[in-house]
Amino acid sequence: MILCEGETERNYLLEIKNKLPREKQRGIKIDVERFKKNDPLNLVNEAIRRKQKARYESAPHDHIWVVFDNDNLPNRNKAFDKAGSNSIKIAYSSFNIEFWFLIHFQYSTRSFTNGDVVKNYLEQNFIANYEPGKTRLLPKLEHLFTNAVNNAEKLRKYKQADIDSGVPIWELNPYLTIDKLVKFIYELK
Repeated sequence: MILCEGETERNYLLEIKNKLPREKQRGIKIDVERFKKNDPLNLVNEAIRRKQKARYESAPHDHIWVVFDNDNLPNRNKAFDKAGSNSIKIAYSSFNIEFWFLIHFQYSTRSFTNGDVVKNYLEQNFIANYEPGKTRLLPKLEHLFTNAVNNAEKLRKYKQADIDSGVPIWELNPYLTIDKLVKFIYELK
């Protein structure tokens, strides 16, 4: 089960899911959750609720992921803590998912001030006419997936000193773990 806080994330992950063999597709549920107060903690709470419901119905999920960005959303720290204590994996993008798309094309440690700056940079340099939630991304990105994973791993190594000095992951900019989810889905083939 994969719960996303945004349409862009959902649409991108659905594109990947739809490339899997049919029998594998049936085992992956991808939803977008919208709340009156949209924040990562509500997303994690919904994942916990669905996890408990599935277990109660004797149909537990093998893997549970929540997908969210930094985007200056509140409660990121609580979401990370609660997900970890409930065996829920986080596919995180800081500053936003467009940074994940960006590193398909180039390695970057650039700290972006907000999501619009990342989106504009992506559109101006790599994906012309990019529209979040609407642009089909897989045809533009799939052939660069290995490059993106390598860049995400390189970025995590680069940020390790910050983590070791006590900076929490949700405060890092940039930082990514969404590559782990995408890699997980691709490996289902």
